[in-house]
Amino acid sequence: MTKKWYEEWFETKYYNILYNKRDNKEAQLFLNNLFRYIKPNKKSTFVDIACGSGRHTNYIGELGYKITGLDLSVNKIKKAKKQKHNNSSFHIHDMKKVYKENHFDYVLNLFTSFGYFETKNENQKVINNFNKTLNKKGKLIFDYINFNKVLNNFNKTEIKEINNIKFKIEKKIEKKKLIKKIEVTDYKKHKYEERLMILKYNEIIKMIENEEFKISKIFGDYKLQDFKIDISPRLIIIADKI
Repeated sequence: MTKKWYEEWFETKYYNILYNKRDNKEAQLFLNNLFRYIKPNKKSTFVDIACGSGRHTNYIGELGYKITGLDLSVNKIKKAKKQKHNNSSFHIHDMKKVYKENHFDYVLNLFTSFGYFETKNENQKVINNFNKTLNKKGKLIFDYINFNKVLNNFNKTEIKEINNIKFKIEKKIEKKKLIKKIEVTDYKKHKYEERLMILKYNEIIKMIENEEFKISKIFGDYKLQDFKIDISPRLIIIADKI
């Protein structure tokens, strides 16, 4: 059976190299600001859905909270476990399925770990799963790219060289998806793809509210500045299960 694009691209070392600026320092800045705002008690339980290599998950563990990290990528979970904190645990899991129902106080879905699937209904079901995962009165922390800004500043071609590895990225919009063709030159050429559903502010709000969530706050970046629809790089939503 043919692998999905994310099953190939997220497993490779080149993903982390290309996005190397998304590091622990950035994660810690965001989480310190976030925790000052949400003020969880020390008994609160967290799940980081699509946790990647665990940079957010492990830091929350360091802060003293019980947290579970879930991801489909075997390699990412292996890497996360190597840096694991006593309060954090990691499991291979597909976000299309509910991990544990009515179990956690906070669901985190961070750094655009959403919109990977082919249809809007598939992506909608993921938000439904977020709701099912939460305890009564639980909170969703949802961090997505702000497509309203992205589409106003759209560059079709990008070339980068990192650690003597060349990345050529060709971007196009097709059938309501942002598609990146990524050619990596590292002794030989490798080709990968990213496919992200284009979901603007109004669509994301509606999708979240459709799943029995009430949005309490929206921020526009990791410093938790107010969201501005044409300027903010991020769309960070805090929503309560109702």
